[in-house]
Amino acid sequence: MDNGFTVVKRPTASATYADWSTYESTTTIPEGGQPGRTIASGYAQRLGFTGFSDHGAGNGGGPLPIDLVSFTADLDNSDVHVDWTVASQTNNDYFNVQRSIDGYDWEDIATIEGAGNSNQIMGYTHIDTDPYMGVSYYRLKQTDYDGNFEIFDPVAVLYEVNIVGILISPNPAKNVITISTNGAIHNDLNIIRIYDVKGNLMLDNNLIGNLENYVINVGEFAPGVYIVKSKNRKQLGTGKFIKE
Repeated sequence: MDNGFTVVKRPTASATYADWSTYESTTTIPEGGQPGRTIASGYAQRLGFTGFSDHGAGNGGGPLPIDLVSFTADLDNSDVHVDWTVASQTNNDYFNVQRSIDGYDWEDIATIEGAGNSNQIMGYTHIDTDPYMGVSYYRLKQTDYDGNFEIFDPVAVLYEVNIVGILISPNPAKNVITISTNGAIHNDLNIIRIYDVKGNLMLDNNLIGNLENYVINVGEFAPGVYIVKSKNRKQLGTGKFIKE
């Protein structure tokens, strides 16, 4: 298979299969799809060997796409900082940072360009500004220029917040409502959203300060039931009102 074989070498006196090695740290191979990596070229190529002991070709050889030194995901206030360090990269096109609420279904939340071929230690960072509440999981996926990929083990993050009610008055309402949090008041960025019963977003406001006696005009809303939700770095709030 193209890009799935490489040159291997072992000491002359060796008769042990386990001694075959690609000597990845001191040798290089052509880019994927180039002569020396394809069946059509008729040969395998690896440059950098310094001796003339036994040589051969093996399937699945070649350096690992990346040498991952570390991968972490840490909560910082309401953001999750995802950091990873690689010691080397070979044929590396890009990284995907992936996130999951259950460890089974994953979504891509960032694509970061790789360095192609590099023997330098390099660090990468992505900040998830809208993480899941509770326990969630993050992992790294790496993709080669030839489309092959590798997925690394996930790490867990715990994002704990207080769940509070939202006080809404008057209720029912005709033109305006006044809302306050039914809990500890935090001088913070509060994201306030109102949805109808079908889940359609009707209003999306940001309040920098205390969520206390905040007035919202709902005069143009159609009669019905609406859900109010609030979010800051410490709390999630929810409430309901009727528009007459």
